Formats: sequence, C-alpha cells, structure tokens
Amino acid sequence: MLSLSKNMCGESASVDTEKANEWFQGLSERTQDYGPKDIFSVDETGLFFKFMLNKTFTFKGEKNSKERVTVLVGTNMDGSEKLPLLMISKSSKPRCFKSVRSLLLQCESNKKAWMTSKLFENWLVILDKKLFSSNRKVLLFIDNCMAHSKTPKLKCIKISTFLPT
Repeated sequence: MLSLSKNMCGESASVDTEKANEWFQGLSERTQDYGPKDIFSVDETGLFFKFMLNKTFTFKGEKNSKERVTVLVGTNMDGSEKLPLLMISKSSKPRCFKSVRSLLLQCESNKKAWMTSKLFENWLVILDKKLFSSNRKVLLFIDNCMAHSKTPKLKCIKISTFLPT
C-alpha cells in the first residue's frame, strides 16, 4: 500500500503576498528591454555528496555525513545558455581534481562551503567581463540571500532580486 504522507518545510508563512503581487505586476516593465536569451536566473544549492538514503544498510552507529559543497547554477529564460558553474567546497585543492587539467566550472573554497558576498562578487565580475567581450547586456534575477546583498558596479549585467524581501 502506498503512503501519501510528505515532509513539509520552508518559509511559506513568511511570504508577503501583497508585495509579491506588486513585484509580479512590475515584471513586464523590468524585462521589456531584454529578450528571453538575455534574461538569466541564478541560485545556489547545497549538495550533500556523502548523505545516505533514509532506508539503507549501514553499520551499527554509523551516522549520516553532513559534508557538502555549494553549487551556483544559472541559465537563461529560453534555456539556450547555461552560466558557468561555481562550486564552493571546504578544500581549496580537492583531491578528486588532482590530475584534471581543465574544469568546466569555477572552484572556490571556504571554511563552511557556503556562498559569501566576496565569492558572489568575484563570480559576477568574471561573468560581466565575459559578457562585455561578447557585447551583451543581460538581466540577472537573484534571490534575496545575504551573500547577494552587495553587488559590484557592472557594465553588462543588471541585477534584479527574484522576489521581494
């Protein structure tokens, strides 16, 4: 028999629906100067790479590992372009990349493997330089994470928070 229970988590009660509706009403005005290929959205996700399934065979007393990396992912509105990945780990030189000559992602590190303002700023500057060299102007939607609160002056990227705070 199938169980129809589910775990609920999140901050749904903290959403101000009036502000969200106002934000949505102004969305077409904010995006009117950009085509779908020039409207991007980015977000971070935590990847617990040693986390075990809820139902698995383990040795007695073995606990779940909370080792993680944070990955910043992004794409444009029509899905035709993916932004360079940013992976943040605890190790500045992960052993798994020891013999790798080139990576398709940018690797950074800090003590907790979390996104910081400085890491986000550096990633934005690199992206802005790339867009400047290809003569593009883009709109970038980000969430209201504390690490996104301070953004540098950019030539080709206009930042818009994804939803109001």
